[in-house]
Amino acid sequence: MLSLALGDPVADFLLDALDQFLEAARRVSKRWRLRKLEKRLAKAVGKAFVAQGQAFARRLSARKDLLPLVEAAPVATPEPDWEAILALLDAASAEARELFTAPLEQAVAEAMLAAGQSLYTDLAPAGLSFTLENPRAVAYLDQCGAELVRHVDATTKTVIRGILARGAEQGWSVNQYAKAIVAQFREFAAPRPQGHIKNRAELVAATELGNAYEEGNLAAAEDLAGEGYEIEKYWQTVGDDRVSKLCRGNQAQGWIPLRQAFKSGHKRPLGHPA
Repeated sequence: MLSLALGDPVADFLLDALDQFLEAARRVSKRWRLRKLEKRLAKAVGKAFVAQGQAFARRLSARKDLLPLVEAAPVATPEPDWEAILALLDAASAEARELFTAPLEQAVAEAMLAAGQSLYTDLAPAGLSFTLENPRAVAYLDQCGAELVRHVDATTKTVIRGILARGAEQGWSVNQYAKAIVAQFREFAAPRPQGHIKNRAELVAATELGNAYEEGNLAAAEDLAGEGYEIEKYWQTVGDDRVSKLCRGNQAQGWIPLRQAFKSGHKRPLGHPA
């Protein structure tokens, strides 16, 4: 049996090489576990965006009085009634909410469970298993759907304001507004010609599942710490030139105690949207 002593240069080199190999293996394992989930969730979120856009266009077309229409001689273009228009968007969002939250909550649960079980397989003794009855997992699952809708709606409102402002400047008809809105929501879900660039639905899926996987990791680690294990954590990046300053700074800290925050203030990745 090979025995390695800490402090021995050869031992340190081999242990460092082993750490790098295991880190690479964990990255591959994570990507493999999440790839199918991301595709499934992105497809569902894309359908939800299309349904939301159709519902909003339908409501807006029925309220012509809210739109800054220029249908006769040139006149001063009125300012859109933003409050009333965004209330229609809120109603459309409520109509489509279940289309967002149901597939998200299912996929998030699967990602958290996969992460927790993977960590237990690596570290826990036989007989211990990670489940979604973990209090941290329960709390995360309870709020993830509402948080997604809140963030999605905030971004969508900014986009819609831009469309309506452009229509006001150009004197669009009701049909032009409706077509532009429906087209924008379809674009949220449409595949990009450049395969490496994600559409909005894919970005949502990658971010939500990346966060869920890391949350499952953290929940499992806290479980093991509660059993008496000494657990440390490390912020791992892919190490290329696309890594953000925030993530580089967190990785530079090396291994830190489980309950300590990283330099950025985060307890775990992701540090920003995927």
